[in-house]
Amino acid sequence: MGLRSPSLRQYGFLVGVGLLLSTVLSVWWTAPTENDYVRTKPRAYEQREEEQDTSETATPSVVKEPGGESQTVQREVPGESKASENLFRRGQHYLRGEGVPQDAEEAAKWFRQAAEQGHADAQYDLAVLYGNGQGVARDYDEALRWLRKSAAQEHGAALNEIGRFYENGWGVTQNLAEAVEWYRRAAARGNAWGQFNLGLLYHTGRGVNQDYSQAAQWYRKAAEQNHVYAQTNLGQLYQEGRGVTQNDVQAAQWYRRAADAGDAIAQANLGIMYENGQGVTQDLGQAAKWYRAAAEQGNAIAQYNLGVLHETGKGMPQDLGQAAKWYRAAAEQGHAGAQNALGDFSDRGMGGIAKDRRQAIEWYSKASAQGRKDAQESLKRLGVRAEAEK
Repeated sequence: MGLRSPSLRQYGFLVGVGLLLSTVLSVWWTAPTENDYVRTKPRAYEQREEEQDTSETATPSVVKEPGGESQTVQREVPGESKASENLFRRGQHYLRGEGVPQDAEEAAKWFRQAAEQGHADAQYDLAVLYGNGQGVARDYDEALRWLRKSAAQEHGAALNEIGRFYENGWGVTQNLAEAVEWYRRAAARGNAWGQFNLGLLYHTGRGVNQDYSQAAQWYRKAAEQNHVYAQTNLGQLYQEGRGVTQNDVQAAQWYRRAADAGDAIAQANLGIMYENGQGVTQDLGQAAKWYRAAAEQGNAIAQYNLGVLHETGKGMPQDLGQAAKWYRAAAEQGHAGAQNALGDFSDRGMGGIAKDRRQAIEWYSKASAQGRKDAQESLKRLGVRAEAEK
């Protein structure tokens, strides 16, 4: 199994078992399911996660918790703070287009007025607008200035965001040790993103000594707040027995929570568990269901595994046309096993793909360049020297 990360950055580790396609009495067989990687989903600053709450404390506005449903909540505001609170709410209405035309520039004006009166949520939201260049010119220095003001009030999301600035070198010199400290402060404050980000650094050994036990601890805190990425990564730790006692049942349960919330990697991993009967009763229909859910979100390994089920007729009627469709989707993302499979289909003229030696060689060559031994053997059979052997 693997992990994909926020980046935020790709710390994606592809840990897969290769597919072997061979001819046996003219029947095509495929090797075991390929595993997905760990959740370290890349996220860019300008693509702010819709799951991340924009305010540290609940407001009358619609907010969305990671993996949760939108909800409207009310908080008590001291009398002396009502003026800045009203300014902040007005900014949120313009930012979200609630009762007024959506207008980020107008939102920034209202957030600024509230921020200058010391409103921590407004300081944070204004910082995000500067970081994204939304309604104002992008300015990381200005974003960081407002984040620090908000963080001085122990605003968890602001503490986490400063950690992201240091992790990614936005407006500051990249400094992972500094990022760890900010994430730690956010995590201690109960911020789920801070907990996840701190767990991820422990998981990958970036900025700290790799420590799966610490990773599991922080993932669990975030996962219990319905942080979907943390649920996926915690599931992986249980499946691999890293930092926790190996437990496929626990792994499947955490994957299921994240999969139900729509996380493609959790869906792909849950599909693998259903196909292999790990932590759940083996159920190829469920495997196909979860592979398809992930495949339709562009997950290459799920696309490949779904192709294998269609090709072999496992858990569904055999459909070589569908197999070819999903193999192509994965192959075009650089998946070596799918590239090798498309080479086979082109070589044999299968799944609606015309027999084409040139196309077969092209796909085999792509797979061979990634170290696929079976693709290299196929190239030899076709009289072509594999790139890896030149």
